Amino acid sequence: MKTLINFLGISFEIGQSKTGLDNSTKTCRKYFHYLKEQGIDIIDHGDIQNPNINEKLKIHSDSDLKSIEWNKYEAAYSIASEIMNSDYPLLNWGGDHSIALATVGAFTAKNPEGFVLWIDAHADLNLPEQSLSGNLHGMPLAVLLNLNGIRTKYFKWIESSLKPEKLIYIGLRDVDPFEKNIIDSLGIKAYSYSEIQKRGMTVIAKEIHAMTKGNPIHASFDIDSVDPKFAPSTGVPVKSGLTPNDLDILGEELLKKSDVRSMDIVEVNPELGNSNQVERTFFIAFNFLKSVFNNNYPGDNHDGIGERDSREQFTQI
Repeated sequence: MKTLINFLGISFEIGQSKTGLDNSTKTCRKYFHYLKEQGIDIIDHGDIQNPNINEKLKIHSDSDLKSIEWNKYEAAYSIASEIMNSDYPLLNWGGDHSIALATVGAFTAKNPEGFVLWIDAHADLNLPEQSLSGNLHGMPLAVLLNLNGIRTKYFKWIESSLKPEKLIYIGLRDVDPFEKNIIDSLGIKAYSYSEIQKRGMTVIAKEIHAMTKGNPIHASFDIDSVDPKFAPSTGVPVKSGLTPNDLDILGEELLKKSDVRSMDIVEVNPELGNSNQVERTFFIAFNFLKSVFNNNYPGDNHDGIGERDSREQFTQI
């Protein structure tokens, strides 16, 4: 069956220091015909361009937040909110993970009963004063959860906060002590990569499916959740990590059976690594996208290609 999905490019790279993410959506579009061959048709809503902010921006205090013009993030929030009124799911392609301020913010406002699956090596839960790097892409969940009232003070355009019980981490393996304390104190469900290795992704996926109980889902997928030997073209790689098989299981056993309304794919940097590494990284993301969305929505028959055969063909492109 063919699947229609909305596509919004959010080419922001101010959240971290390595350039190239503002070209990720342009590179992604070169592969749209491969997605179409695999049964996924794209409704392209264009790009929101990178904010005109110094790419070396570091945020270590509330006063740093006050000095930033957030109009591009607010625009992304508004556009994503509008597209979510569609009958088809929304794919937000970044950019760095700071785009979640807009995308997860929009999803939460529209779906207060919905769950956010944060698939990432990092918890992205730092407040400015606790951040070791000062990078905004390590802070979006602190804002979305409204830690210390940070959302209501500085991000009033985000209409509601994400509830801790609606957040599920998958694949964590590089977490600051401050972040670990927040996860523990708020009772956030967090599956570390070591737990996934020990118990298996099939078991984890079934548990998540039971927790979400058919409610709307937003999957925020950072490519650095994946082992860098499979997806090397990213700015903050962390050794070990999810495998393509883990992603297949998560997509096929959980997300295809759930109400996935929207998804982020972030931190795929086409300017890091050689051409082979870049292509491998993009296709890891595309394979996960296919496992999540293909056949999830009604449409035309896609020429009888079997699900397993199709995925293998896709991986070899």
